[in-house]
Parts: sequence; structure tokens; C-alpha cells
Amino acid sequence: METPDRLMPNVITAYHTMNTMPREGLQWEDWKTTPEIVREYERIGRERGQQRLMVLAIEDATGETAGYTEIFYDPRIPSVLHQGGTAVIPAYRGKGIGKWVKARMVERVLREMPKARYVRTENAGSNAAMLAINVGMGFKPAWEEVIWQAPVPDVRRAVESRSA
Repeated sequence: METPDRLMPNVITAYHTMNTMPREGLQWEDWKTTPEIVREYERIGRERGQQRLMVLAIEDATGETAGYTEIFYDPRIPSVLHQGGTAVIPAYRGKGIGKWVKARMVERVLREMPKARYVRTENAGSNAAMLAINVGMGFKPAWEEVIWQAPVPDVRRAVESRSA
């Protein structure tokens, strides 16, 4: 999918909302998505033969982004879809928008990708709102990933002390 120019500000807002997700104490910089970055992601996806589907919730009265979700599809593995980001802008939270955008996406996938059998999604363990949506939609844990983080100088010192 190529983002229409008129929706690019909404998509940028949606992606930047991912900066509000729980980070489990990890230190990382906020996403700084630009139209050029979105276009590059789209180009790379096309070159790989992959598709991205997005559902944007946009308030009619203001044109403001309320939330979004996206799914990635690789036709070489037609039975598995990867659920990308899902986020609701803080001012719109608590209104069921996260569940709505994910449900709309599932309806679309069932219609457009009949070979799909599984949707894989990821979730921070502390993101109670998204966990509730995922569990309510029937997702079940398949595996757990633990991310470790350490400052590079500390890792370097540890490696050097062990190799000496």
C-alpha cells in the first residue's frame, strides 16, 4: 500500500503514537518518522513483494488521527500475517478505538487474504490495554522474547576483562 499524500500527516501521527507504548524500562529514542521514511519503507516492501495494510481511525469533524493498526503480508508465506503497530492517540483512549481498528483489519484480511490462517502480534507485558484487546480477540501466547540492554562501554569492559 502506498500512503496517499493527503493521509501522510495522519500516518505520521499514528506512527509517532507508538512512542507512548510501554518500553519495559529500556532506553531508546523516540521514533522520528518522516514522509521520506514512510516512502522508503513502502519502496522496500514493494521490492520484497510484501504488502502492508493499514486501518486509520480519523475523526470526521477534525480530520485528526485517533488510532491505527497495520498488518504485513508476504505472499511467499500466505498463511501467516504479521500484526504491526496498533496505537490510539492518548486523547482518544478509553473509547474502544484500539479494538475497533484491529477488528476492522481482521474483517479486511478475511475478505482480501483467504489463505491467511494465523496472525502474529507482539506485546509488551506491561501494556494491559493492548493485552486485553489481544486476549479478547483470541490471541494466545506463542513464545516470549526478552530484550537485554546494556551501555556499550559496560559491555566492552566486560568483554575485555574476560579476554585478558
